[in-house]
Amino acid sequence: MQPLSSEPANTAQTDASTDATAIIDHAENRGSARVSVVVPVHNAMPHLAACIDSILAQTSPVAEIICIDDGSTDDSGAYLDAVAKSNPRVFVEHRQCAGVSAARNRGMERAKGDYVLFVDADDFIAPDLVEKALRTAAKHEAEMTVFGFDEYYGETDVYVPREICPDEKLYDKAFSLADMELPSPYLITPNVWRILLKKDFIDRCGLAFHEDLRTSEDLAFIYEALFLAKRIALLPDRLYHYRRDGGETLTRKTRGCAGIDALEHVRSFAAQHGVLERNMFHFCNIVLDVAEYATSTAYDLDEFSMLHRSFTDRLLVIVQKNEELIHQRYRPFYDNVLKGEQPYLFFLYRREQQRSEQARAYDAHRVREAEERAEAAERTTRDVEKWARGRIDELEESLAASRAETQEARQEVIDVRASKSYRIGNFFMRGPAAVKRALKGKTE
Repeated sequence: MQPLSSEPANTAQTDASTDATAIIDHAENRGSARVSVVVPVHNAMPHLAACIDSILAQTSPVAEIICIDDGSTDDSGAYLDAVAKSNPRVFVEHRQCAGVSAARNRGMERAKGDYVLFVDADDFIAPDLVEKALRTAAKHEAEMTVFGFDEYYGETDVYVPREICPDEKLYDKAFSLADMELPSPYLITPNVWRILLKKDFIDRCGLAFHEDLRTSEDLAFIYEALFLAKRIALLPDRLYHYRRDGGETLTRKTRGCAGIDALEHVRSFAAQHGVLERNMFHFCNIVLDVAEYATSTAYDLDEFSMLHRSFTDRLLVIVQKNEELIHQRYRPFYDNVLKGEQPYLFFLYRREQQRSEQARAYDAHRVREAEERAEAAERTTRDVEKWARGRIDELEESLAASRAETQEARQEVIDVRASKSYRIGNFFMRGPAAVKRALKGKTE
């Protein structure tokens, strides 16, 4: 496939370098960069300060931080108001609880920067994220700049790197999905916070989050943007830190068919903009990717059956019409679904369940072992304490007896010295000696 640009390589590199430098220089002259950061906030106080601090600490300052307080009932709103008073770049808007999609849409509406970056309130970002993303966006004149991320486990202070696009050729140019030989799930995970978006691209394409989706809203937004983008850029650095120890805000039971609902939005949006057919390779494989993930991670058999039925009723026919486009990664899943072999899907579900059960059993075994070791250590401690208390009692009794004997001996000495017999005996023993000393003196 041919790259989008036909400019000579040297000229393109010179212009890109100039553009990248111009963006940073322009930011410094204005005193702030051209990036609006949108932060939806809902009861995020435990990690909110770290999030906001990481944005304020960027090596290339952001133009504004738009915090949409979506009905928080903890101290998040008050904290944001306090930060906004001391930092004019921070804007806070308090709204009734309407969901993350509505909060992000409101943030995009208010954004005045040339670029928009989304950050979730319980995550944080690398200090050079904005600088590197801006340089990459300028170098490639990108509408979407995709960077890597890791998972952060705060209790152990561990960063686990997540996958990045394996096609190294894509990192050296701007491209569209038409330039990709791999399905788009290899390009990006459905997380909107790992993309720097050009604001005029958002406005021109009418991009917005679907507020009827309670989950999978990122998936719909990202693929609608990707299907329309003509210039995508990739940055291999992992610059976003996705916190994994903050607890899940949604349970599996509430997920339902949100992924398939999101794909329906993508299909409708792409068809309205006349880009569905040219992106059919990607759409078919996205459908299989979402369906495989959803069915293999179903909460229980009822959810599994619902997802399988929804997938086959609503989207399988599109994939069947374009089965020559299916990537080998998803071919086994598709073949078994097409044949109606639900046991294969159930196997995927049971495999995940069994892995979870094994993990839980292993964890329970480790807990039991730890409890047994703790009980043994406690018994040993009790035995040592008992022995020590016994020895202390014995020593204290011996010491008391010794003191009593000493006191008795001292009293006996006192009594003897006070007795009449002692005084008489002492006189007769000292008298002769005194006479001898007197006679000796006279002789001399």
